[in-house]
Amino acid sequence: MSDSNDAFASLFETNYEREKPRRRGRGWIIAGSVIAILAILAWVAFYFTDSGLRGAAETVAAQQVQSRLPDGATGEVKVSIGGGSVITQYLSGSFDDVTVSIPALTAEGATSALELRAKGVATDITKPVDQLDGTVAFGPAALTTVAPYPGTTAVTLGDGTVSFAGTQAVAAGSIAYEVTATPSLSGQSIVMTPTAATVTSGASPEQQPAIVAQLMAQKPAVCLAKYVPKGTTLTGVTVTPQGLSLAFSGKNVTLSSQTFRSTATCTP
Repeated sequence: MSDSNDAFASLFETNYEREKPRRRGRGWIIAGSVIAILAILAWVAFYFTDSGLRGAAETVAAQQVQSRLPDGATGEVKVSIGGGSVITQYLSGSFDDVTVSIPALTAEGATSALELRAKGVATDITKPVDQLDGTVAFGPAALTTVAPYPGTTAVTLGDGTVSFAGTQAVAAGSIAYEVTATPSLSGQSIVMTPTAATVTSGASPEQQPAIVAQLMAQKPAVCLAKYVPKGTTLTGVTVTPQGLSLAFSGKNVTLSSQTFRSTATCTP
């Protein structure tokens, strides 16, 4: 009987000892689940706090840029702060990726679309950004105001070409002309190289060949550096039927008030 009781006690103890780790295991699972839920809740709270700060920071930045536009320039400014947590970026001393866009910037009678993308933007605005890239796009109407041909009244854009129509004074009087040209960069200016020219009125058939030859010989340049920030260089020009787009780039550009109030210049 004693052996029987011992066996029963042994069996009970064995089951009990096995049960205890199982209960402890459940406890760890429950505790782990609670910690996970708390972590998720903390992340959600942090996300919405960070999201709110991101929106506030973007609004303040847009207002600051707006107040620093060159004299006479107008347009709604939008700012987007990319990268990870705004709080983390701020504490690190710089923002990874900041985009400034002005969809309809009007300056000196021309309306364009401007977009800037800055990488490595220090929270100390006296320090330069690592890299600044951007584009400025002009529609046909805006190009009429900066056309290098005198008397331009209309501009038509094609794939890689710009066509100008207008009137011009010549020795025989005033003629109406059309010139199609291919744009290319030369420093901070765009040079128009004619590919075709016609005289539509104002000259006799005998006079037209000489006038067309004169138009084809011209390679007028227009300085567009005044439409890009100081410290940047034009890097490309693209023409589509919708618009002419200039690309520009700069390194170690300081985003101070002078950046937006000053523009690049062309070498005479």
